[in-house]
Amino acid sequence: MTREEIIDKFCSMGDWINCSLENGEFNAVLQTAFAKNPWFCPTFSRKALEGIALWLKKDSLETFVKPYSFAAEAKKVAVIAAGNIPAVAFHDIMCVLLSGNEVVCKLSHKDDVLLPFLFGKYFPQEVVFESEKLKSFQAVIATGSDNTALLFENYFAKYPHIIRHSRSSVAILSGKETALQLQGLAEDMLLYAGLGCRNTSLLFVPKGYDFTLLAQACQNFLWLRDLNKYRNNLDYHRAIFTMNNVHFEDLESVLLTENTELNSAVSVVNYSFYTSEAEIEDFLSENREKIQIVSGNCSSTACESFGKAQEPQIDDFADGLDTMKWLDGLR
Repeated sequence: MTREEIIDKFCSMGDWINCSLENGEFNAVLQTAFAKNPWFCPTFSRKALEGIALWLKKDSLETFVKPYSFAAEAKKVAVIAAGNIPAVAFHDIMCVLLSGNEVVCKLSHKDDVLLPFLFGKYFPQEVVFESEKLKSFQAVIATGSDNTALLFENYFAKYPHIIRHSRSSVAILSGKETALQLQGLAEDMLLYAGLGCRNTSLLFVPKGYDFTLLAQACQNFLWLRDLNKYRNNLDYHRAIFTMNNVHFEDLESVLLTENTELNSAVSVVNYSFYTSEAEIEDFLSENREKIQIVSGNCSSTACESFGKAQEPQIDDFADGLDTMKWLDGLR
């Protein structure tokens, strides 16, 4: 296929996603994904698909690919997907196809419903999903935990590769946020039950910060307690903090505890008090390779707006590494 034909197919996919979400055609597949993975409730899968559909507009796709060449001869690129949020590998697969290459994909067993459903309809020859050991590929894009990524680095050392490690996201509050901004922050924290690398897991708040307004914003996510796995985590950590006399803020849908660790447990978000922006700058500088997104209000740091962490644009490459440029280099 030519690049123009690939773009047209993606546009058709985007239209199909939007229509099917609206008319209920996708309800069955959303329920199947939920049955296989209790973290993937239909609300989360729907949100992920809506975000994908926003990329699949002709103007957006043509602008996106314009700086990059199209492979004269297709290579097979292995995509090893994470399974933390629904259809998380879509962007990598899309980039490989738009670069003129083909995909052999090893999905996580946690997320093996939505992507075959989408690509099986529009790219059945160009995207092959393997359940066993990957064979016959010439380059690799792999995502996993820090431990898994180290294994990938060794195992795929002889191939051109992108290996993505775990990352976390941070928010900086000034104490002057509006209710609407805090509602956006609640989404950044709690969409996908906090399982994504773009989910805010650490808050920097000014000394003496009052969490009352943030607690009110998090009321919109009380429904998370209906997810058994999330509720179990919430109850467990509440009990552990209480028994160990660890101070925490109970926002009902999430627990906040004072801790400067970037990673936080499911149903828990860490926070740290600051007295100057210089403290935050030092932390961000020291942990740059572990941070995916910084959101909020800080005069000396480029920040995403609250509520945008889970709305990546088509050119928001994971870890800041331009996947399309890397694919260009496979010539």
